[in-house]
Amino acid sequence: MKLTKKFLGIAAVIAVIGFLALPLTGCPDEGDDSGSGTTTTTTGTETETQKIVYYNGDSIEEFAAWLAEQEEGVLCDVKLTLDDLHGKSNVEGSLGSVLIKNPKIKVKLDLSASTFTSIGERAFKNCNSLTSVTFQGTIVRNKFQDYAFYELGNLRDEFYRTDITNGTPGTYTTTAPVSSSSVWTKQD
Repeated sequence: MKLTKKFLGIAAVIAVIGFLALPLTGCPDEGDDSGSGTTTTTTGTETETQKIVYYNGDSIEEFAAWLAEQEEGVLCDVKLTLDDLHGKSNVEGSLGSVLIKNPKIKVKLDLSASTFTSIGERAFKNCNSLTSVTFQGTIVRNKFQDYAFYELGNLRDEFYRTDITNGTPGTYTTTAPVSSSSVWTKQD
């Protein structure tokens, strides 16, 4: 009996040490440009587990290739460092065109490290895959075109709700599927 307890105690210690040595999945290490994990959401009595993948980069072209490889229904947590969005969503090579080509993938878009100072007309028109956008800083109202997020709800209005001249930096979220009636809210 004494030997069994001692053996179980040693086995428990080994199991804990082994667990602590395992790498954690989820957000990639600093400097990595990809990774994956899962996220769980509970609404009422319903629980949904969703695969989440991470991307960190500074090229729309490389992001487009990466996004095209993702499976339908995955949540992509994307951090892009851009100096230009490269035009309307119907312009090949623009960030908006990349998002439109992948409508079955939900995208959390973090632009907080970007240096662009304007968002052109229809830059994200019909980019229904967006569920979250993080802006890097203020954008003077006349540089954030009225129809930049055309057909995506009240995102532009929410950005300027508390500062009608420069907007309010931060993360704005909505629920999928995104449409012209979507309500975006700034996260604290």
